[in-house]
Amino acid sequence: MNTSKYDISVIIPVYNVEKYLHRCVDSVVNQEGVSIEVILVDDGSSDSSGKICDEYSDARNNVVVIHQANTGQGIARNAGIDIAKGEYLAFLDSDDYMSNDCYRHVIQEIRENNADACAFSYNQYNPDGSECYKATVHKDIYTGDDIKNRYVLHFFGDSIDDDNMRGVSSCMTVYKKSIIINNSIRFKSERKVFGEDTLFNLDFCKFANCIITIPEIYYHYCLKSDSFSHGYMENRLERAESFCNILAEYSRDYEIAEIVSKRINMVLWISIMDCIKQELIKNQRSTIGNTIRSIRRIVLDARVQKNAKEINYSSLKITQRVLLFCLRFKLVIGVIVLGKIRLMRGIR
Repeated sequence: MNTSKYDISVIIPVYNVEKYLHRCVDSVVNQEGVSIEVILVDDGSSDSSGKICDEYSDARNNVVVIHQANTGQGIARNAGIDIAKGEYLAFLDSDDYMSNDCYRHVIQEIRENNADACAFSYNQYNPDGSECYKATVHKDIYTGDDIKNRYVLHFFGDSIDDDNMRGVSSCMTVYKKSIIINNSIRFKSERKVFGEDTLFNLDFCKFANCIITIPEIYYHYCLKSDSFSHGYMENRLERAESFCNILAEYSRDYEIAEIVSKRINMVLWISIMDCIKQELIKNQRSTIGNTIRSIRRIVLDARVQKNAKEINYSSLKITQRVLLFCLRFKLVIGVIVLGKIRLMRGIR
């Protein structure tokens, strides 16, 4: 018998998002037809975000606030998991928001199918509010070996043959809390590993007996204007390679290594493109000499050259094919020119 105090606990890490926080929290607390606990984890905010969290807590009995030193999103989510009183768990980033009554519909689907989790669609918005992407999640039920042979594949990277579930993560999923608690499943720190969200899902799926997906768009992912400019990371390539090695370990655990090897290569390829993009952003006001030296280091990196030889050429869009050609033949100037064109056009 379910003894949870709430149907669902929605965990929202909060860090310096005073501009977006009301939109985010209001999209959850105003939902009807389901009992919701909202856990706001103020992760060391220096703006008025912490005060806004307290205002919600003072006004509503179902809003709980945790104030803590800054630890990062993954560890902040864990703090929420540790105190959640809901039968199900959901995660929401504080600069995004949910559709009205989505949790009522999702929980109804979970209970009707006796499922352990439900994933749903999302759309993505540019900083100006225009829609730039819409996920294509299909209605499906995964049980038994279907979970490892079909559902988990998208966590190992994109495939040209399978666009279903592209980009769906923990924020687009509702989970049965008992599986998370009973198996000590937690998020790793994004400061230590890439893809902490992916690894959380892969850990969860090991213990799930039934997972459902539905096509409804419930999650609204909002890009901020500083998303790219604040994304530079000195050791991005090293961390990306480490993450791909971890994915390979999980693929062996799931006994699907051969099936997902090309997907994992694609994960590293996307990270290489991000590295080029971030180096160009970093060097926007630098000399052409510095830019050439920075990009040359990436182009000549042994891991980059290995990936460029292994990546499936036919699976790429035309702009990526040209970039791959430049990498394979170590055409540094070509990489710079193409990278700047892609950066100006906002394409991947």
